[in-house]
Amino acid sequence: MCTLQQALARKVPNFVETLLPVMCSMVQNIEDDEEWDANIGDEEEKDEAPDDVSFGEESMQRLFVAIGGNRSVPASLHIISSKVESAKWQERYAGLRALDFLVGSAEKAIKEHLPLIVQIAVRLLGDNKAQVSWAASGVMAALCSCFAPDVQKNYHQAILPAFLAMMEPSRHGRLRTRAAKALVDFTAELTEDEAEMLSIYSDAMVNALTVMLTTGTVPQQKAAITACASLAAGLEDRFIKYYAHLMPGLMGILQSEAAGGSGREGAALAGRAMECVSCIADAVGEENFGRDAAAVMEILMALHARFSQGDEQNFSYLLQACSRIAACMGSAFTPYLEHLMPSIFAYAELDPKLDMVAADGDEGEDDGEAAVMVIKGMGKMRVSINIKALEDKALGFSMISAMAENLKEHFLPYVKRSAELLVPCCVYKLSGDVREAAIEAVPNVLTCVREAAGKGLAAPGMVKELLAFAWPQLMQATLIEPDEETQHAILSAISESIDAGGSGCLDAAMQEQLCEVLRPLVEDRVKGASKDEDDDEDEEAGEESMMIKVVEVVSSGLKAGGAQMVPHVQEKLLPHFGQLLAANRSSDDKVAALNCLCEVVDHGGEAAWPLVPNIAAACLQFCTDEDAAVRRSANYGLAVCAEKGGSSFEPMLSQALARLHPTIVAANARDGDNTWATDNAIDAIGRICKHRAAAVNTAEILPMWISWLPLKDDDDCARVSHAFLADLIEVSVCCGLISTTHTCISCSNMREAMV
Repeated sequence: MCTLQQALARKVPNFVETLLPVMCSMVQNIEDDEEWDANIGDEEEKDEAPDDVSFGEESMQRLFVAIGGNRSVPASLHIISSKVESAKWQERYAGLRALDFLVGSAEKAIKEHLPLIVQIAVRLLGDNKAQVSWAASGVMAALCSCFAPDVQKNYHQAILPAFLAMMEPSRHGRLRTRAAKALVDFTAELTEDEAEMLSIYSDAMVNALTVMLTTGTVPQQKAAITACASLAAGLEDRFIKYYAHLMPGLMGILQSEAAGGSGREGAALAGRAMECVSCIADAVGEENFGRDAAAVMEILMALHARFSQGDEQNFSYLLQACSRIAACMGSAFTPYLEHLMPSIFAYAELDPKLDMVAADGDEGEDDGEAAVMVIKGMGKMRVSINIKALEDKALGFSMISAMAENLKEHFLPYVKRSAELLVPCCVYKLSGDVREAAIEAVPNVLTCVREAAGKGLAAPGMVKELLAFAWPQLMQATLIEPDEETQHAILSAISESIDAGGSGCLDAAMQEQLCEVLRPLVEDRVKGASKDEDDDEDEEAGEESMMIKVVEVVSSGLKAGGAQMVPHVQEKLLPHFGQLLAANRSSDDKVAALNCLCEVVDHGGEAAWPLVPNIAAACLQFCTDEDAAVRRSANYGLAVCAEKGGSSFEPMLSQALARLHPTIVAANARDGDNTWATDNAIDAIGRICKHRAAAVNTAEILPMWISWLPLKDDDDCARVSHAFLADLIEVSVCCGLISTTHTCISCSNMREAMV
C-alpha cells in the first residue's frame, strides 16, 4: 500500500509509529551465523538472511520512501533511538538498519539531526558484537554518501579514528574489510578543498591498509587496494609521499598476472591493482608517474591481450585504468589508442536484444535480468536481456568520452566512428545508463574537434557539422527521458555541446527548437508549485535543480546565438520564468528565474534592451529579499543591467543605489550566506560607477565603494571590482577620490587583493 498509494498512506494517523516497530521486530530475528562470519570479503550478495529479516528490511525501505522525510523522520528517530540503546544486540542491529534506510531516503528532513545520528553510528562502530558494528558502518557509509562533504568536514575527528580502530588486526575479519570499504565511502565525494583535512589521517590510514595488504586474506587485500585508490584520489598530490612505498608492490601484482601465474585470486587482485595504479597516477601527476608510465603501460598492454580473450571483469578494470592514465599522460598516451580503440568500439557496438519466452507458473521472478509480465495477445511472458552486455556498452561510451576528453585533438582519427556510435544511442530505449553515457560523451567529442580545428588539424566547420548531426537526437532525448538524473545529464551535455560549438553554432531553427524543448520543463515546474506539505522533499529538490540546468542551457544558447536567440527566449520561456517570481514561489524558483533574466541581458546584446525595464524592476524588487540567494541573483542582475542594459536602465539608477546601500552596510551583511549577496551588491555599485559615471555622482560614491573592498567570497565579483579599482589607480584618479582618512598606502594594499 505504501508504494502504490503514497498519498493515502501519508494520511493514515500514526502510520510510521505503528508499522516501524513491527518491521524492527522482524529484523530482530537475525541470528549468529557462521557463514556471515566466514564472509570475510563482506560480499553482501553472499549473505542469506532469514526471510522475515529480509522482508522487514525491504519493508522499511518502502515505508520511508513512500511516506517522505517530513513524516517519517520525527517518528522514526524516536523508535530508533530506543532500539540502539537496548542491551540486546539484535535490537541494536535492527535500529541501525532502520537508521541506514532512513538516512538514504529522507536526506533533507534528516539533516538537522546529523549530530545525533553521527554520534549513534560512531559509538556503535565499536560495539562488541560484529553484526552491530557492521550495521553501524552502513549508517556511516550512507551519511558520507548523502551528506558529503559536510559530514566529512564536520565530524572527521570522530569518524576516521573509529574506522581505523575497526581495521586493527584484532577485530573481526569481516569488519576490517568493511572498514576499508567505509574509507572509500568517506573519500569518494571529497574535493581538493578537503584534501588538507584528509592528510591529517593519511599516514595512519596508509599504514593500516599496508598491514591489510601484507597480512590479510585476498578479499581483505582487494578492499585495501581499492581504499588506497580512493585515498589517492582524495589526497591528490599529497599522496606523492606514499608513491615509492606502494607502487612497487602494486606493479608486482600486475607483473605476476601478466606472466600468467597468479591464478584466479591473483587475477582478482590484479583488477584492483590496475584501478589503484591508475588512481595514483592521476593523483601524483605525470611528473611523478612519468618514470613508471612506460613500464606500467607495457604490462597493461600485455594484460589487454589476455583479458580481451575472456576475463570480462578485469578487462573492464583495465579500460577504466587506461582512461585515468591517459588523463595523467595526456598526449603521450596517444600511441596506445590504436591498441585500445578497437576494443572500446567493440563494447560500444554491442546490441543486446530483448528475449521473450512463455512464462510457466511462478517461474521467472524478477531477478535483475528478467521479469515476468502479461503482454496483450501473448499472455504471461518472461522478458529478459543481457545486463552485462548493457553495462559493457555503457562502458564503451564512457571510454570514448574519457579518451576524447584526455587526448583532445589526438583523438581526432576516432571521431567519425565515435559519433556514428554515440549519437543514435542518445535515445537508446533499453538502458538509461547507456543513454546517459552516450549523451555525456557528445560534448567531449565536440571539444576534441574544436581543439583540432584550432590547430589546423580539422576543417573549421567540422564542429558545427558534428553538432548539427547530434542535435536532433539531443533534443529528442530531452523530450522523452523519464529519469530525472539522466535528464540532468542531458541538459548538461546540451549546454557543454553548445559551448564547444561556440558563437554562431546554432542556426535560427536550432535556437527555436531548443527553447521549444526547454519550455515543458519550466511549465512542469510552474504547475508543480503548490505541493502538499507531505510530498517528498527530495523530489522537490530534484525539480529545483532541474531549473538550474535549464538556466545553464539558456545561458549557453544565448552565448552562441546572441541577439538572434533573444526573441525565442522571450516568447517561449520568459513568461513561464516570470511565474516563478510570484510571492508564493520558493527561493530556489526565484533564483532560477532571476538568473535566467540576467543571462538575457548579459548575452542578448541590444536585442535585450527593450526587456531591461521589466528585468531591472524584478531585480530591484528582490535585491532586498530576506533570502540571501535571492538577493545575490537580484544584485547580480542589477550589475549586468548597469554594464549591458543600455540607456533604458538609467532612470532606475538612483533607486538601485538606494536599495543596494542598506544591504551592504547592514550589521549582518557578512554573516553566513549574506556575504555572497553583499559582494554582488558592491560589485553592482562598482559597475554603476564604471559604466554609468555620467549619470551618478561618482565623487560621492567611489570613496565609499572603495572602503568596502576587497571582496573575498565571490570570485567573479572580486575579479571585476578589483580590476576596476586597478584602472582607477593606474590613471591616478584613486587618490583624489579617497577621503582624507585614506592614504595612498590603502591603494597599495588593495593591489594585494587583485590576485
